[in-house]
Amino acid sequence: MGSFMQTKMKCLAQGVKIVTLRILDRSLLFMQGMIRSVLIQQVFFKLIRDESAQGTTEYILVLSVSVVGASQLIKQIIQSIDRGILRLGGDLEKDLKTGRAPVSVWRN
Repeated sequence: MGSFMQTKMKCLAQGVKIVTLRILDRSLLFMQGMIRSVLIQQVFFKLIRDESAQGTTEYILVLSVSVVGASQLIKQIIQSIDRGILRLGGDLEKDLKTGRAPVSVWRN
């Protein structure tokens, strides 16, 4: 009976060791994941704090805002020219249909 109990105790001890090893293994994997997460955060924050290319970035931002502003200004100018041309064409069409020009045309 003593050998049975010894065997049972060895099996229980092995079972405890296996469970303990599994828990330690899972804990180790969790810790490795946490370490990776912390390292990624450190690299990300280091990139954010890095000011070596700050001047170039500022020039690019200023240039892009200038380009957008210039394109909007050109768009507004083109729209006002289009409205003026359409108004002039409408006036000319009206004059040609009625056969008379307004008095302002003959004044110098």
